[in-house]
Amino acid sequence: MERVFLIIGMIVLFTIHTKAQNILSKDVPSLIINKFQQDYPKAKDISWEKKGVNYEVDFDLGFPERDHEILYAPTSEVLRHKQEIKVKDLPANVKEKVLAEFPNYQIKDVNKIIMGTATFYTLEVKSSSVKWELKVDDQGNIINKKQD
Repeated sequence: MERVFLIIGMIVLFTIHTKAQNILSKDVPSLIINKFQQDYPKAKDISWEKKGVNYEVDFDLGFPERDHEILYAPTSEVLRHKQEIKVKDLPANVKEKVLAEFPNYQIKDVNKIIMGTATFYTLEVKSSSVKWELKVDDQGNIINKKQD
């Protein structure tokens, strides 16, 4: 029985390890590195992961520093760009719709996600006793919500 748990544990660890692997920048195709350096020459704290056939970079940019995460296809096409933004930078229409749905809540931890031509926002809304994680579109329509 112990052996079965050990084997299952090893399979789980191997599966997790093969899905996303931290890699060195020298192991990222030069096409992707060049595109990234051209677009974000002032990036700091850069780390790369290989996700399947794609490459994800996590980095900080700006002052105060804001976290960014970009998923590149092997062709250097940007598949997804996720960036931390301030609540005040959330579009007014999105903020209004969220607060209409969640009156007496505060908006926290906002991320802007661009996938192709679509823009989404992930954020937390928090009251004195309840917290929700939301995904909304650029019109403020709630796509997904989960109580935390």
